[in-house]
Amino acid sequence: LRAFAERAREGGDAGLWVEVAVLAAELGRWDEVDAAGANAFQHTFDFNRHEVCSHRVRALHELGRDDEALEVLRAALSESFSKGDASCFVGIPWHAEREAGDLARQGAQSVFEARCFAVVTELAPENADAWKWRGTIGPRAGRIAALEHVVAQCTEAETRKNEDGEPAHEEWELEVFADRKREAVSALEEARAEAG
Repeated sequence: LRAFAERAREGGDAGLWVEVAVLAAELGRWDEVDAAGANAFQHTFDFNRHEVCSHRVRALHELGRDDEALEVLRAALSESFSKGDASCFVGIPWHAEREAGDLARQGAQSVFEARCFAVVTELAPENADAWKWRGTIGPRAGRIAALEHVVAQCTEAETRKNEDGEPAHEEWELEVFADRKREAVSALEEARAEAG
């Protein structure tokens, strides 16, 4: 770990700082993950910072500094070209687990993960995938509100017309909205049934 850190320090290499953060995380040394993550962030172009911030965001969460972690995520995403699509999710901790279908985080981790997706939807309200994730994770009330938003967003998109009175979206896009809406309605019914 020290050898990686020294090499990263010498060259100002964001990739090496990420490696330092990964190794420190494996050891549970969250203060060192935070420091390495800060260095990786510093040595990365503004528009790519979302790609290197997840380790620092996770470290700050593990250190009990959630508000600071969310500000780091917000700063990384604010300049990102990809905040409107799913590629920005690499900046949110537990990305590999989400991609593998593992949503087994409990308690504070689940709440924090939902707050991270709230940052994405705050910065890019049109990011339908972020709303979908908000409807999947976190506290039930937040999931229900996010799913209601997805349904409303899809309904609006399906009915939107251009200035000529024609549908504003291509047929294939309307099919995507219809599928997304169907999934959201189904998940919404399940979430409401859980609530009793």
